[in-house]
Amino acid sequence: MLQCSAIQIRKPSPIYRVCFWVLFFRWAVALGGPVDARMIAAWGDSLTAANYPRILAGKTGMEVVNGGVNGQTSSQIAARMLADPHLHRCPTILWAGRNNYDQPQTVLRDMNAMVAALALVGNTNRFLVLGVINSSYGGYEDQGTLPYRLIVDLNRTLSERFGDRFVPVREILIDAYDPKNASDRVDFAHDVPPGSLRSDALHLNESGYGVLVKYLLQHKMTLLRGDWGWVERVSMRAQQGRWALQAEVRWGWQYQVESSEDLIRWRREFVPIRPETRTLEWEVPTPADPRRFYRLQRLSD
Repeated sequence: MLQCSAIQIRKPSPIYRVCFWVLFFRWAVALGGPVDARMIAAWGDSLTAANYPRILAGKTGMEVVNGGVNGQTSSQIAARMLADPHLHRCPTILWAGRNNYDQPQTVLRDMNAMVAALALVGNTNRFLVLGVINSSYGGYEDQGTLPYRLIVDLNRTLSERFGDRFVPVREILIDAYDPKNASDRVDFAHDVPPGSLRSDALHLNESGYGVLVKYLLQHKMTLLRGDWGWVERVSMRAQQGRWALQAEVRWGWQYQVESSEDLIRWRREFVPIRPETRTLEWEVPTPADPRRFYRLQRLSD
């Protein structure tokens, strides 16, 4: 005979009920609508807090939220990032692990958790993961040491996990050394980012962050912004039997109008144009088809 046993379920305490509803409404807000696509969220430790978000904002014209906090581990960074879901729809840069690179499994777990949070709101590919850099602390992290091996192995793991979303910051900086600088030649021999690009034994100076941002702009921005990150909102207007596209744009940028019937395959409608005003109109040569979608694609120079 089948016997069933009863289980008594206790009501959660008031504090847990409050926490549940607070978290529920925060996620509801995050899932309710897109954040400004021209905003980038940069999460990290002191390497992020120092400078590069400001330089990246200046080069792209986009707002870059500086989510860097000095001294934090990957777990602390992940905790802050996960608690701020309204930024998860933004193109995101994750730079974590420098302060706990000796715990590679923890760093990988935290990175996976942050990327999973982005995917939860549909942001499955508009992110970058920056690699850990080594320092020149008295040779402690020079080539051949255990800390050096831990950093190199961690970066290899992150690269294998995230593919072209991974940015090899350490190698980028080392390759940018000045062969005419004696100190840089020593650092290069030790496989350490050069002193000419650092403000101390670890952190980068303006030139160092400039090298990083230049690489991001040349090689990774297309991945970061996806197919919507730099697309302006477009509206349709009917006047005297004619249809026109309207959009608020940034002066000086180059744009092209594209159309689609399925929101997947897009084709160019007009030749690229560099506007001289913030409000633009393009007349659609044929009556607007309700089955056709239009967008205004911003082009990089």
